[in-house]
This record gives sequence, structure tokens and C-alpha cells, in this order.
Amino acid sequence: MRGSLRRLRLLRLVRAFSGIYRASLHIGGLARHRGFAWLLFGWFGIMVMCSAWLYIAEHGINKVIESPFDALWWGVVTLTTVGYGDVTPVTTESRIAAMVLMLLGISLFGAITATITSYLLSQDSHQGQDDSLGSELERLAALHGAGALTNEEFVVAKRRLLSVPTRRVD
Repeated sequence: MRGSLRRLRLLRLVRAFSGIYRASLHIGGLARHRGFAWLLFGWFGIMVMCSAWLYIAEHGINKVIESPFDALWWGVVTLTTVGYGDVTPVTTESRIAAMVLMLLGISLFGAITATITSYLLSQDSHQGQDDSLGSELERLAALHGAGALTNEEFVVAKRRLLSVPTRRVD
């Protein structure tokens, strides 16, 4: 009994790792999609700059901010909207940094989410196009195999199906 349960756990692990592998195949495409990598870089950069701003403004004034890591902790907690409340700004300058981080962080997070959604939807539409093209090619080959199309007609129709229509730029 124990052996079969262990095998089931192993299957769950294999399934999880195969999902991670499939997702990793799309990382490059996602990074290039609509500047996703730049959005992440900007999101992280704003967090680091606002954390540094908080550290400079609060160090020596706020007893909770003893090191740059404390300010970075505050930046991550604020950016992720967790908001533990263990580190709070007390000076006007650091409160401005907090407002900047909150507004830009939430805005960039929305842009990141929208970019991921756009990428996933574009992958679905490409998959649908590939499926319909494959079925059209199969129908064409069946017609050719049945003698309904000559070799010339088959080649012309296949070229027409495989050609990408050009878009007019105004």
C-alpha cells in the first residue's frame, strides 16, 4: 500500500515538473512580448530607488530602518501590497517615496498582468490558426489523393494556404 502511494506522489512530482518545463519553454517569448522584460526591470528599479529614498530619508530618524535591507524589505512589502505595517515611513520625504512606490508599483503590476494575459491569448490564437491550417492541408491532401485535384492545382492551393497575407500599412 505504501509503495503505491509513493508512486502516486512521484507521479504528482513528475506532472508538476513537466508543467514547469512547458512553462519555461515560453519564458523567452514572454520576455520579448510587448516589452515584458522592460516592465519587470522598471518595476524592480522603482522598488529599489524608492527603498533607497526611504533609507536615506529615514536612517537615524526611524528606529525600524537600521540597514538598507530594512528599507528593501519595506519596498517589497509595499510593492506587493502585502503591507505588514512593521516598517512605516515617518518623514515627509519618505512618505512621498511611499506614495510614488504605491502608485507606480500598482500601475506597473497592472501592465505586467495585462502583458502576460496578452501573451497567453496570442499563444491561444496562434494555436488555433495552426490547427485550422493543419486541417486545411489535410483536406487538400485528401482531395489530391482522391484525384479531385491535379498535381498543379494541389501545388498552387498548398502555396496559397501556406503563404502569409501581407498587411497594408497606412
